[in-house]
Amino acid sequence: MKSLRNHIRKIISENIQLADKIYFKIKELSEEDKNLILKITNGDNYTKLISDIYFYLKKYPYKMNGIEKTMTEYYNQLKNYDKNIFPINGFNNIDKVEEISKFVCCLDYREKLLKLYDQLPSIAIRNLKDDIKKPRDCNSFGDHQNDLDYFVTHLQLLSNKNEEAKNKIYQKMFKSNISLEDLLRFVEEKENLIGGYDITKDEVLKLVSDNNDMELLFDKNNVLIVKVESPEAIKEIGCNSLWCFTYGTGFDSAYRQWYNYSTNNMVYVIIDFKKSIDDPDFMNVVIKPIDFKNKEEEINDEKIYDLKNEPQYNPIRYLQDTIGISNAKKLLTFKIY
Repeated sequence: MKSLRNHIRKIISENIQLADKIYFKIKELSEEDKNLILKITNGDNYTKLISDIYFYLKKYPYKMNGIEKTMTEYYNQLKNYDKNIFPINGFNNIDKVEEISKFVCCLDYREKLLKLYDQLPSIAIRNLKDDIKKPRDCNSFGDHQNDLDYFVTHLQLLSNKNEEAKNKIYQKMFKSNISLEDLLRFVEEKENLIGGYDITKDEVLKLVSDNNDMELLFDKNNVLIVKVESPEAIKEIGCNSLWCFTYGTGFDSAYRQWYNYSTNNMVYVIIDFKKSIDDPDFMNVVIKPIDFKNKEEEINDEKIYDLKNEPQYNPIRYLQDTIGISNAKKLLTFKIY
């Protein structure tokens, strides 16, 4: 035990001496800088590397969010570094200033990646292990972080679903030994993200009867039209959709989108039970008044959206095929103030 303690003391001493030789004795860093570094590291075997990072960052003060706080964050990253989780190429062979700049870049991207991976379900972590263990340099870290950020944004589209519906989609999404590249392809095909909850006509009718912000306007040939008058109500009935006002919480997400895209706090939901629940046309939402007099298709663009949150290519034809134009004119009457 005594020899182990002596060995540790020797390593610490060598690290302080090396930092002294390169930075402090020749006044590259001040005594104040030295005291701050030693306050963070207690002279342990990260002292030289923290001194390297400190010296590099002193040239770029805009990177600093408070010197001591910034350096403490880097120190904690180094102490908690796990070579099996986003390993950095050349982690144990850093010498030159230009290598330190790339190393700091890797640390920054790696920290962002760890925070993004915290937002993934456990099944994702298990099945992305090959991606997680792959060594990277600064450029590949940046590419991976951008791709993961894009994927996490799409994954949040499932936040309006209950656990059972989400898990069904997760099982399709996170297959064994899948890569982030595979996941990006999965979310690009938005049909993969809709559905999940096996909603029936009886369930919709009960939901409408129990909710004062919904009204059943049409029930014929297995097609329903429901008038919806609140953000809470649209989240309930649109739980299988990617409509922007059905996912997220708080004013800055679903609620803000509801007030932006509904017409005077009202939309109409058209449900076609002749189609499967994972067909984009199973449910459409009408968010703006339809101009039935104008025959130009673009006049009514972006007024009716399918489950993928994509506008109907020809809204008039869609209404004709599902409920008939006469019913559409009579029932889809927005309040215009």
